Amino acid sequence: MTPETAGDRDRERAYWIEWQQSWDRQQERSLPDREERLAVLVGLVGSVAGDSPPRVLDLACGCGSITRRILCNFPDATVVGADIDPVLLRIAEGAFDQDQRVRLQEVDLRTVDWAARFPHQGFDAVVTATALHWLDQGRLARVYRDIVGLLRPGGLFANADHFPLRTTPGLDQAARDLSPTPDRTGEAWEEWWERVAQTSRLTPLLEVRSRRFGGTLHPAEFTPPAEWHLEQLTQAGFTECQVVWRQGQGAVVAALR
Repeated sequence: MTPETAGDRDRERAYWIEWQQSWDRQQERSLPDREERLAVLVGLVGSVAGDSPPRVLDLACGCGSITRRILCNFPDATVVGADIDPVLLRIAEGAFDQDQRVRLQEVDLRTVDWAARFPHQGFDAVVTATALHWLDQGRLARVYRDIVGLLRPGGLFANADHFPLRTTPGLDQAARDLSPTPDRTGEAWEEWWERVAQTSRLTPLLEVRSRRFGGTLHPAEFTPPAEWHLEQLTQAGFTECQVVWRQGQGAVVAALR
């Protein structure tokens, strides 16, 4: 590889990493505790990996925010990132170009055979953040059952998302009051997607995304309380399930196979 070619590749990777970082910034605008949530997921991966390099499935990986943090903490880890969104996957592909530790896969969790798309089972951990609420109730329950089969015995599943306290409405209001105040400066969700729409390298993929999601940026919003998730994970076959972290209405639900 000539120095010019290497420099071109570095500039190309830097271009996509900036898109990845801008995604993080606009997410943090509405989720000020997002970094803490992701740190919990990374810590959980370490708790089940032991001394071996962890094998992780980053489910609904988006631009690869969790993958980036796992690799920073566990340089010998291998991560499979899976998502249906062609825009976010393209950003992840560019950001992780030539990184042999990362394999990206286009996967539609709405299909019944999505789990068969992976090259192996026996993941140490399956992690996801702020994504599975896009699935309706029936599909999410099925996804939980499928995840069991992707984990090794003793493997971990962890989901960081919005889990309201709906069975205790008074405390739910208190939880909302305890949630960190969003920072409304910087680029908002809608503004980020408007910038995507104005970027010629991404607009064809945005058209594909629109067809897949029926023309909406956000196809669903199923946010039951954590108790619902714990019940479904138990029924799916996990041996232990619990809320392991909470900040206001944001929480991390974890389960062991």
